Amino acid sequence: MTAAIFKEWLLWFDNKMTGRNVLLLMDNVSAHLSAVKDTSSVLWNTKVLWLPVNSTAKYQPLDQGIIHTWKAYWKSQ
Repeated sequence: MTAAIFKEWLLWFDNKMTGRNVLLLMDNVSAHLSAVKDTSSVLWNTKVLWLPVNSTAKYQPLDQGIIHTWKAYWKSQ
């Protein structure tokens, strides 16, 4: 994900949410941070709330499985 691609998606998403108030939960990826910084003044329908640092694995079960598998593989080597 690049900042330019995410910025384009974020503007598209905000446009699709016309007439609604939406809270978008985001992790602290640098592409996300810079895209939101660049577009925050033009987002009318979307508010961005940042997840705490290093909390992605706790909130995303798929990441937990990937991390667990990687640790098991690494320990077996």
